[in-house]
Amino acid sequence: MPVGSSLSLQDMWCYSIPNDVRPGLIRDHSLQRQAEMDKKKQQTNMKNKELFRSHRAVELERREEGLSSAISNNNKGFALMQKMGYKPGTGIGKSGSGRVEPVTIALKTDRQGIGRETALRRLAVEKAAIRQRQRQRREQEFTVENFRAHRSQKHLEIQTAKDLRSCQRVCEGLDKGQVRARSTLAL
Repeated sequence: MPVGSSLSLQDMWCYSIPNDVRPGLIRDHSLQRQAEMDKKKQQTNMKNKELFRSHRAVELERREEGLSSAISNNNKGFALMQKMGYKPGTGIGKSGSGRVEPVTIALKTDRQGIGRETALRRLAVEKAAIRQRQRQRREQEFTVENFRAHRSQKHLEIQTAKDLRSCQRVCEGLDKGQVRARSTLAL
């Protein structure tokens, strides 16, 4: 940027752009080399991801493959079940109303303890039930009739407390001998 010259806003904006980012061929040799290295690095990363998959992914894939395929006829357990009268696709048992599919396998992959998930689920259900009961109780408490009854009860309690205090003052006055003669007209 030329020093001491007055530049327009557009010129200042053009000078503030550090690199030429126009699409097309890269004219600078060092930038071209850098772009080639980045592209090659990205390609090798993709190849490595395909070749060296994680053990967990490979294990999961093999497990799914094994569970999706049916047991072959030369399996000893399957042959034994066939001798006892099992036919593929029917249920287990005398009437054939038992399990058709085998029990599914659920492997634990997280680090929580055994039974922790069910305990958390049970706690969540209990908390939801408690919240529901509290919400219903609040809704029942705040009906118009209940509100009026509560207000009138509170007013009655306040009035009773005032009457009690005035009676106590009169009793104290009588005990001390300070009887004031009240006019019968005031009553």
